Amino acid sequence: MGKLNGLTCVVTGASGGMGREIARQLCADDCDLALCDVRFAELEETRRLCLADNPNAGNISIHVCDVTDEDSVDRFQSEVLTAHDGKVDVLINNAGIASSGSFLVMPKAKFDQVFDVSFKGVVLCTRAFLPHIVKSKRGYVANLSSINAFWCALGPAKWPIKTPPHAAYCAVSSVGAHSHCCWVFGVWILQFAVS
Repeated sequence: MGKLNGLTCVVTGASGGMGREIARQLCADDCDLALCDVRFAELEETRRLCLADNPNAGNISIHVCDVTDEDSVDRFQSEVLTAHDGKVDVLINNAGIASSGSFLVMPKAKFDQVFDVSFKGVVLCTRAFLPHIVKSKRGYVANLSSINAFWCALGPAKWPIKTPPHAAYCAVSSVGAHSHCCWVFGVWILQFAVS
């Protein structure tokens, strides 16, 4: 990655898959990391792999957090601020789940679970960390999704999308920041600076 070196990065859903690989890349770039997931043993493995990749890594804290639960997210934010001396520069909202099958037959409980992890989790984590990221000289928020974000359960939506997601733009504008969005390999990267 290169340009994030030295920053403190929060990565949700870091116990495996894309989250684990993002953590490893950030660690290789000498970023401090605050990693969360609901699976602690797998988080410990992510930290072990990061340290194997970069034996001189900085602070790598791991935290159990259910991104769908506001109290859990608040506790996570508090733990991160304590572990990283109040510094957070980057939030990577990676936690997410999917479900197959038509919306018409999907049980409500399954729909709620997917929605809560994949949307509510992003909102709760962004609300918790954005005030601290705004204080950073180089602040970033990345909300990850798979191609499934551009398909509804009944068929394709508008894809590829050529404009940044309006909600993210408005969230950054509301805190008085100047923003720049770009689309990179299925991920909206939102960079902002406070004037």
